[in-house]
Amino acid sequence: MGQVLDTPVKVSDPALPELAGLDVLITDLGIEQSRTRDWLVTRVAVRTQRRLGRRGPVHVVDWQSVQGLTPSAMSMPGQAVAQLLNQFEGRRAVDVADAIRGLPAKRRQDVFKALNDERLADILQELTESEQAEVLSQLGTERAADVLEEMDPDDAADLLGEMNPTDAEMLLTRMDPGESAPVRRLLKHSPDTAGGLMTSDPVVLAADTTVAEALARIRDPGLTAPLSSMVFVTRPPTATPTGRYLGLRSPATAASRTA
Repeated sequence: MGQVLDTPVKVSDPALPELAGLDVLITDLGIEQSRTRDWLVTRVAVRTQRRLGRRGPVHVVDWQSVQGLTPSAMSMPGQAVAQLLNQFEGRRAVDVADAIRGLPAKRRQDVFKALNDERLADILQELTESEQAEVLSQLGTERAADVLEEMDPDDAADLLGEMNPTDAEMLLTRMDPGESAPVRRLLKHSPDTAGGLMTSDPVVLAADTTVAEALARIRDPGLTAPLSSMVFVTRPPTATPTGRYLGLRSPATAASRTA
């Protein structure tokens, strides 16, 4: 589907003379099960290309009426990427990661290159370290370093810990020093120790922080669920390494007290 969507084709259907000779784009496929229980593509939904910023109407035609659906046409750069990005808009990173896994290799590369750094970092954190390393190798050093800066320090450390030390150090040196420092600290710990497993960027608040401020902090959409489930209370400074530890509060407890 990733390769076929938005592929330009022509349609020869006597019932649709208005499409004769026009370039149309595939928007969906219809499949049916044959007597041998194989699934075959039998119908194709197509639409005319944008005109004056508007999409043309969608038509459903027989598979046999479609011309030009060739391997070379499906491998054209950028085909289906825009539509895939629209489909991914607003979806959770874990769901997008699962969807991208099912795309052909070339389409995956096109999608990864089209995503912005922050969104790509969120999605990478839902992939395995080996999958992450493969993606970074395709981005180039500068872009890979930018994406690492957007990742949570513990996830970035896990990823760099799986890479060749020379390559990992090259990426660390290209990162902003303020972003690479916590990652370097985590890399000093063995990955199976508490130091290697814990994040270096927890939610830390001062004792005089109001409940409303605390709730606003944990509702930050940039926080993962595990990070937002615990609020550490310390004396100033609250930036790691923090002042004296005072206690731990859960968001549920804070919310109930507010109610």
